[in-house]
Amino acid sequence: MKSGRTFYVNGSEDPWQWATMRTHLDPTLNIVTRIAECNDCGHCCELYNPKEDDPAELKQIRDEVRMQIDEWL
Repeated sequence: MKSGRTFYVNGSEDPWQWATMRTHLDPTLNIVTRIAECNDCGHCCELYNPKEDDPAELKQIRDEVRMQIDEWL
């Protein structure tokens, strides 16, 4: 079954990252994949409460998720 409007985010230190989609090559399905490449970017890092000292890349990915969901809605 194909799905669409899905945003997959993985932390570079997440041991579960290999069990999900890390790349996607079919742009017609509107699927986005990102990997947060930073220290302390483990499992569900994008879902943690944001902190001032979060890595810049993690902040960027959170912004991308927010903007993409706004676009889809």
